[in-house]
Amino acid sequence: MSCSPSKDPVHHPHPPRGEGEQQPLARRAARLAGLLPVLQEVRRYQYDAFHAAQLDFDAKGVNDFVSEVDRRSQETILQALTAMDPQAGILAEEDGGDRRPEGTDRWYVIDPLDGTGNFRARIPIWAIGVGLFENGLPTEGAIVDSYSGRVWSSWEAVAPEHPVNQLSDVQMWTLDSAYESRAYPEVASAKRRQIGATVLALLLLTQSGFEGRASLDYALMGNSSLWDIAAPAAFLRQVGGALWIEEQGRLHDLTREPFDALAPQGPGAFRKRKLRYVASASPELARAVIDAGYLGTRR
Repeated sequence: MSCSPSKDPVHHPHPPRGEGEQQPLARRAARLAGLLPVLQEVRRYQYDAFHAAQLDFDAKGVNDFVSEVDRRSQETILQALTAMDPQAGILAEEDGGDRRPEGTDRWYVIDPLDGTGNFRARIPIWAIGVGLFENGLPTEGAIVDSYSGRVWSSWEAVAPEHPVNQLSDVQMWTLDSAYESRAYPEVASAKRRQIGATVLALLLLTQSGFEGRASLDYALMGNSSLWDIAAPAAFLRQVGGALWIEEQGRLHDLTREPFDALAPQGPGAFRKRKLRYVASASPELARAVIDAGYLGTRR
């Protein structure tokens, strides 16, 4: 089932893209649009496996697991992408899925099953995420909620009507265990939302909730991999948001600054790197979080 955004007029807090930008985005959308039927096939396989009597998991690290479902899902997506775009590079979460051709300006970044911990615990919250980077920027993303079957595509994303721009107005935010011990006085009364699937958590940043606010005002996370954020990065770029990552003491807005500044050889260089980041549909709020020192590095 495809889930398209409302067609009602929506006020955008950021200037619309110019005609020169709209056309390339429309052409690029056709790449991942062709992958959506495959992602639905993978989703059905995952749903059936979730209800199976027995599932075996291997530990990759602390609270990090992988199953045959992860591996088979990734292989199906890899085969489809290889047939669709054989010249592109690929960074995939599970070992053995990377493809690093020289000279390519296109990279697909795959998270075949985001939320394996939930999947293992029989909690029905996990997702598939595929992001496309072109010339160093996230241009497309596709996300599938594997339990409900809902599908989101970045090229149809619409900005929240009334995003929060100041820390004092924040009502809903999320962070992971890397930040649990830190104090956040400006948002002490806010609610934290943790759902165990980064792809879905970041998607909430771009979804309209109560009274046109974003369903999640901002996300602050650490110990993440590029495949956790690749698909949502395209959604945030589409709605005019920001996703700042901290890399070796440097700050980089993944939605606006080409990836080459961090890794000239492409996203494949980030296989073993862990990232800290702050993301929001409001660039002003993302900057406020950074300026408050929450990310650990100020602009």
